[in-house]
Amino acid sequence: MDSQHIFIEMEQMAVLRRFQKSLNTLTGLSFDFLDIHARHAPVLRAAKAFTPFCHLVHKTPSGHNACEACTCNLIQQCLKKNRVVIGACHLGLVDVYIPMTIHGSVIGFFSTGQFLLHSPTRSQFAGIRSKLAQLGVDIEQANKAYFNLMVFSRKKLAAVINLIHILVDTIAAEESKLQAIHEAAKKDPILQAR
Repeated sequence: MDSQHIFIEMEQMAVLRRFQKSLNTLTGLSFDFLDIHARHAPVLRAAKAFTPFCHLVHKTPSGHNACEACTCNLIQQCLKKNRVVIGACHLGLVDVYIPMTIHGSVIGFFSTGQFLLHSPTRSQFAGIRSKLAQLGVDIEQANKAYFNLMVFSRKKLAAVINLIHILVDTIAAEESKLQAIHEAAKKDPILQAR
């Protein structure tokens, strides 16, 4: 089974939607599953859980393109390293990408983020103000949304990453079991009939 087929099967899994809803309810964080070409899982519709600040940026064409470029860059890093990547987006918010590996191949990435590790400051906002203006974002609205961004400690960030790793490990184990059943069925006429 090729990685694109596995990705399509995975994005249909009810467990991903349940996990997404629970993570958002507990933490306020968005959760997404992307393929190796940075395409978002349409079933999860993660954009609906974006922070108000990210919604403002993402709804302008330039902002959307800048966000997608950051996503592609962080995914490439994650693919190259084949491990968790914690990075900053073009406006300094933290994004996390965790590779999903099945049968030795990365088939996609779980992602979360859109928060800060420290309380926002006036000087930080001043540092991104001109970028926001260039992206066509309403500065007044962005200012309000920026100071309402979630702040996570490194300890809480580690806990969120650990929860996602539990999900990754569970899915990988289930996929291995299914693969073993498929292989056994190829050799056993009774299992093939079933």
